Amino acid sequence: LARHLRQPQASQIQLAQRARFSLIDAIERHRASQPLRASSLKSTEALAASHHRAISCDAKRTALMRSNALLKTLLTTTTMCAALDLYTSLESLVAKPYYKLEQSVAAKQIPALSTAEGELQPLADGPGATFDHGPWDALLRKHVKAGRVDYDGLQADKSKFDAYVTSLAQADVAKLSPKENFAFHCNAYNALCIGKILDEKPAKSILDLSTKQQTVWDSRAGIIGGEVVSLNDVEHKRLRLVFAEPRVHACLVCASASCPDLAPYAFTGKELDAQLADRTRTWLANPTKGFASERSGAVARLSRIFLWFEADFDDTLAFARANGAAADGAPAVRYFEYDWSLNKS
Repeated sequence: LARHLRQPQASQIQLAQRARFSLIDAIERHRASQPLRASSLKSTEALAASHHRAISCDAKRTALMRSNALLKTLLTTTTMCAALDLYTSLESLVAKPYYKLEQSVAAKQIPALSTAEGELQPLADGPGATFDHGPWDALLRKHVKAGRVDYDGLQADKSKFDAYVTSLAQADVAKLSPKENFAFHCNAYNALCIGKILDEKPAKSILDLSTKQQTVWDSRAGIIGGEVVSLNDVEHKRLRLVFAEPRVHACLVCASASCPDLAPYAFTGKELDAQLADRTRTWLANPTKGFASERSGAVARLSRIFLWFEADFDDTLAFARANGAAADGAPAVRYFEYDWSLNKS
């Protein structure tokens, strides 16, 4: 589930997820398989209204566990899913409370923007030093194709990779300009994350590197400017809770297939505005993990990152539209399942 969820807590979601899938998957299989009858439509609407009223704040989790019982009742009606809008409404009965549950668990691991030590800074030009990411840029252009990473190729170039990581450790971060600082930490996150894959060699997923004592996100990732950091330190303490820039989520790649594609270039302060626009639009243009319009526009499906970090985007649909997503009207929002397998080529 969310990259910040500790495994014991994730089990809370998995129980609800199984119940949700049993309802939604069966509805999808039987959609439009029966003729629409007015009498059945009324009975289905009544059932949906009754079930909706039953979901109180205190009973949401219990209602989720009763999804199978709801499914059996729904399958007795002849109109189930014959009308696309009715299908979306029925799905929402389970999807919405499930998403709320998932958000509540994720919130325990993701620092809220309100916990920032100071006011979030706009990403503006300012005085300061630059940093040479040329070696990292060369490695990315050589080993990243269509968002997929050639980890074997990077392993063969490990001496060059290690030299770049060493330069991150020796950097004088305090002297960097605001945009250089942002670019520096985006590059550092991606490089340190790749470093974990190269050094610890997980079989299938970066999640394999978590232990019962510590998640991979909280374990030591490397050194930046003389300070030992974790991936969470970089993402939250040095980026999210410093800069008012939600497009950061299009730039950070946690070595997983459902992450935004890894940029085939290094971020730089000079090119940052264009690079942020490019990465965000590329992410949302991907109909398998960024954004997809479904059911004739009735549903807008977004990356699950928009669910976990909803507050960062303020209005997720408005953000998606501003970055190229064709989400017209007021569609129901759904989220892609997250594929944690390695983003290897």
